[in-house]
Amino acid sequence: MKVNLIRVNGAMRIAFLLICYLATCVQLNAQAPKLVMGRILDKEASEKKRKPVPFDISSIGDIKIYYFNTVQEGKDMEAALNKDNISLTLSAMYEVPDATGAYQITLPETGSLVIKVSTAPAVFEAISGRREITTYVDMGHMISQVTVVGQRTEVTSMPETPDQYGDMIILNGAKVAVPPRIGKDNARMIVQPYVINNSKGKKVEMYRLPRVYDGSQYYLTQDRRMGYDITRDSLDAFIIENEPLSAEKASYMWNDTIKLSNAQDNFQVLALMQMEDYTRPYYERLLELSTRSPRRPLRFLEYSLDQYELDPKKYEEKPKVERRTGVEDISLSFLLGKAELDPEDPNNEVQLNKLKAKLLEVVNGESSTLKELHLYSVSSPEGSYASNMALSQRRLAYARSLVYSVIPAHTMQRLYTYTPNDSRVATWLEVADLLEQDTLAAEAAAIREIVEKYPKNQDQQFRQVAALPYYSTIIKSHLPKLRSMKCEYTAEIYRALTKEEILNRYRNDPDYHSGKKNFALYEYWHLFNMVKDPKELEELYRRAYHYSQELTGGKPWVLAANNLAVAYLKRDTVDTEVLKPLIDFSVRGCNVERTFDGRVIGIDNVEEVVANQLAMYLKKGDFSEASRLAQLLPDNEKNKKIKAFAFCLGGYYKVTSGLNDAEIARRLETFELVKNSSPLNNVVMCLAMKTHAWNEKAEKALEDLPADDPKTMYLKAVLYCRKGDFYAMQAEEALTNCFKKDSSYISIAEWDGDISEDCFKYAKMGYEDAMTTGGNE
Repeated sequence: MKVNLIRVNGAMRIAFLLICYLATCVQLNAQAPKLVMGRILDKEASEKKRKPVPFDISSIGDIKIYYFNTVQEGKDMEAALNKDNISLTLSAMYEVPDATGAYQITLPETGSLVIKVSTAPAVFEAISGRREITTYVDMGHMISQVTVVGQRTEVTSMPETPDQYGDMIILNGAKVAVPPRIGKDNARMIVQPYVINNSKGKKVEMYRLPRVYDGSQYYLTQDRRMGYDITRDSLDAFIIENEPLSAEKASYMWNDTIKLSNAQDNFQVLALMQMEDYTRPYYERLLELSTRSPRRPLRFLEYSLDQYELDPKKYEEKPKVERRTGVEDISLSFLLGKAELDPEDPNNEVQLNKLKAKLLEVVNGESSTLKELHLYSVSSPEGSYASNMALSQRRLAYARSLVYSVIPAHTMQRLYTYTPNDSRVATWLEVADLLEQDTLAAEAAAIREIVEKYPKNQDQQFRQVAALPYYSTIIKSHLPKLRSMKCEYTAEIYRALTKEEILNRYRNDPDYHSGKKNFALYEYWHLFNMVKDPKELEELYRRAYHYSQELTGGKPWVLAANNLAVAYLKRDTVDTEVLKPLIDFSVRGCNVERTFDGRVIGIDNVEEVVANQLAMYLKKGDFSEASRLAQLLPDNEKNKKIKAFAFCLGGYYKVTSGLNDAEIARRLETFELVKNSSPLNNVVMCLAMKTHAWNEKAEKALEDLPADDPKTMYLKAVLYCRKGDFYAMQAEEALTNCFKKDSSYISIAEWDGDISEDCFKYAKMGYEDAMTTGGNE
């Protein structure tokens, strides 16, 4: 009897242990985290429109979804929120739904949610094994959660918070979730992504190429409808092959890198998704493919860039035959009404001798040839127009005889002297200009009035002007200034000017100094080495740059282009067009010799040019283009720094799956080099990794930065925001102090995905209060 009792007790014990084991397994299985998908909708708007409508966050404020591993924690939070017990919310974890009201949270079946929509009462939701939860909220009361067999969930995108690197947004997995019974084999899904500029009032910045997903049956039918020529379908080019739309496939994903128009404004990627069958669109949805405030982890990276100058001796231009034009204004005094020089005026001989000497210098020079000679004559408007014109021509003929007499016959035979419009009579408007220069405004106005009254009759104009009371005393004394001679000549000079002659021409010839006339390239080369003033040099570089483009039809002189770029970089000016014509991405590498018939005729991608263009793009914020240029630069000690910053700012510092060993090594080297380049960069690069461990390193590294620097305060605010609501007060305090130190950080924080909306709102309020009361501390 005793033995039987023992056996019975043993069997009961085994059964009891088995029950406990199974219960434990069930409990453990219930505590395994699983993905919960949910949506929060506006009850009143949904009932009115008879379709699911999310809340307009801009009008109601924020929505928070607190989540817990147990039911009791959720009930405690529900009570705390409904009693405005703020202390309990400080350490609670929460999610924020997207613009469609959708969210995803990983929780065990034993977990719970508490949904808080603005001022509405908190809503408690026990998970209880559910994987899809739709909650309709009325601002004041909540409708019980609705569970539907074969539930219809709104399409939404659930992207990772994207990073923005300068003028690039990188979407790491743009995901469109398709709910059950929406996607069909006999339907088409069209996704049209586009980019808006939030800084400019949600202006559409650009449209991306659409993505089209056809169900297998839809494609076959569409092919028949297009007469078995699917290319007649206007969307054929955008169909994503090997990824058909179907009722079973729950999501569609792609990566995208989007180049923006600038690096300063705030951009967001949206998409319009539409489902259609053979007859009509039956479903559409606006998707947010990126957040309104992307993270920009490398915004505060500090770096200085060296300028790469060329050795001028390697780019010296050789003298060439140049056509030079000389212009001499001759002031000759003629006897009144005659074509004879006034013998009483000694200036006539001085002027003629000066001109003859210049012409003889060209004629008799061993390396120069006089090619063209043109004389012009102008007479004053006093008297009859016809007689003045005849007088001007006689005086021109007389001057020609004097000038031609010094030129050898063999030169005259080869000299081009035809000159159209070589004689003219000055106008009375020119006389009025002379009077105005002598501050005789009233007298000038009287002449202009006469000309306006008789616009086509110069003889009548003279009679009216001569009748003015001050004609003889004032006007007549200005007329000799209009009796002028001008000589223009063109010469081919084969002799290179000396450095001294070039500098003298630059300093003393107003046409050459002002840029009205261009120097030869070899003359510019000498000026680059002789002129010392930075502003003058930059202007000379610019003139040589454009002149060389004229000579070659577009491609500038390398030395002038690089010198101009260096001048810009030194004063922090960006112009990426200067060096662009000198860079060829089809040529891999730098300093590549271009040959013809076995001889070198040029160098492609001069290393210094590529490096300076890279610096230009870094300053512009065009990190993608800078990264391309960095790949052209050779790996040497000189380029190590600029290449590292280019790759880093382009986002190529993280080690991800799918990279080869060489790329992994390069990224690790880039990260370490930039991280160790300064105490600030140490903090920035740690934050850029966006993990808990690296955040802790960033917090430690912040101790090496000046505590009173607004940038330090801002980075502290970023760290506190990343640590959660428990550190909200510290984040707000740090950000408020930052704004007090430098208010320019307000516009930065407003669009920063690392700064929570609450933190920004309260920090700005604190700053404004301080400014109102006049306090800065």
